[in-house]
Amino acid sequence: MSGGPHDIVAGRLTVCAGGDEAVVERLRPVLAAYADPILPVAPVGAGQGVKLVDSALFAAQPGLIAEAARLGEELGVDESVLLAALGEGSAASRALAGAAARGSAHRFITGVREFLDKDLAVVRHLADESGARVGALQPVLAALDDALTEVPRA
Repeated sequence: MSGGPHDIVAGRLTVCAGGDEAVVERLRPVLAAYADPILPVAPVGAGQGVKLVDSALFAAQPGLIAEAARLGEELGVDESVLLAALGEGSAASRALAGAAARGSAHRFITGVREFLDKDLAVVRHLADESGARVGALQPVLAALDDALTEVPRA
């Protein structure tokens, strides 16, 4: 699943359902009460894998946004102006839109920190447990760790 309580209420939670496609199709009417899209991702367990990779990619973005904001500041660009402008270019993403809406990477990270902490702990644990390589995501996630040290826990 990807999304938050506001997505559930709006019926737009993303569900990646692992398992037999016929079973997923039988469950579709129930899932559709809170989810759209509903994506079959067989086999059983693949949904969790998709969720973890999605979480890792999302979690990497606030760290990159914080680094980009630092670079912009060093170049003399106001952070809120930078974030708004980047959101109109090829760097556009949901995470960048969230940061632009809040006017700073710091405020965005503050708003999503509890999800980042939880999701990253699971991603790192399962990657370690399974021997999966995080690869190039590792330094990007380290940038997020740096950004999180500047944001107090709620």
